Amino acid sequence: MDNFENDLKVGKLMENYILNRFRKKFPNCEIKEGKYSGYDMHLNNGTDQTVEVKQDFRCITTRNIGAEIIMNGKPSALLLTEAFLWIIVTGYMIYYVDPKKIWKCILDNNLKPRSINPDGDNNKIKWIYLINEDLFSNYVEKYMVLTTDNPEYVINFVKETYKTHNYSYLRNFNGLEEIWNIV
Repeated sequence: MDNFENDLKVGKLMENYILNRFRKKFPNCEIKEGKYSGYDMHLNNGTDQTVEVKQDFRCITTRNIGAEIIMNGKPSALLLTEAFLWIIVTGYMIYYVDPKKIWKCILDNNLKPRSINPDGDNNKIKWIYLINEDLFSNYVEKYMVLTTDNPEYVINFVKETYKTHNYSYLRNFNGLEEIWNIV
């Protein structure tokens, strides 16, 4: 299995975790199945509210949130989103942010996009904005620190991620020591 397939598998794990959290308040919430870039989940709460779930594990070591705008020469992610809320999981934080506020952060701080060639997306070129996590946190609606206080997610997430990726650097991240002892 290549990194892209592994990323999809971990992404589905995260989507299901977020779905279960949202279903506590919105019982009819559902994941949009199939390949669709507008959003990942619909709240089905009598409105058109939708959610996009993103993962950015590199943030653990780079301290930057990557906001993708172009993939393989085509608009993607932040340029195409129809979601009213983005949920970004970094491996130790979950950020809840309006995508308009991501654009505000980019514009307020005159950030420039960069091209990258990640190994997780079949070596396709991406254009992203790298946003320092401390700067980014000023624009979020809400955040949640992933700790052993929510072990049903963290333990499964870490096990799955560590199995499918070479994230050995996670072992050295302060704050995850307790999790590794449980895993």
